[in-house]
Amino acid sequence: MAAALRGPLMEDDEIRSRFDGRGQVEIRGPVAVEARAEEIAHALGYRLIATEQSRGAGLAFGYRTPLSVRLLFRRDDDPRARRRAQRTVERLRAGGPVRGGEELPPRPRRPRLRP
Repeated sequence: MAAALRGPLMEDDEIRSRFDGRGQVEIRGPVAVEARAEEIAHALGYRLIATEQSRGAGLAFGYRTPLSVRLLFRRDDDPRARRRAQRTVERLRAGGPVRGGEELPPRPRRPRLRP
């Protein structure tokens, strides 16, 4: 079952704690969390499979403003993803950052959930 994370601000530790090896992870939060959650998920061997934005009643440039986002990730069992996750966990245990010195991955396509 998917785990949801909600709140006005999410720290990296809160996001990382959700990617604990389960098959599917759901994160809900402000749209500002989206890019960081994707980066952490990739480093820990997960891939984004769906994104859904909740829109508010406010207007910005004639459009309703998004207030929150729902991200759905699935564990990537490809051997490269599992090795990347293992290196990330080792780096975190040693007190290092989520991302190592390797090149950043290309920006993944953002799938959208249908309403």
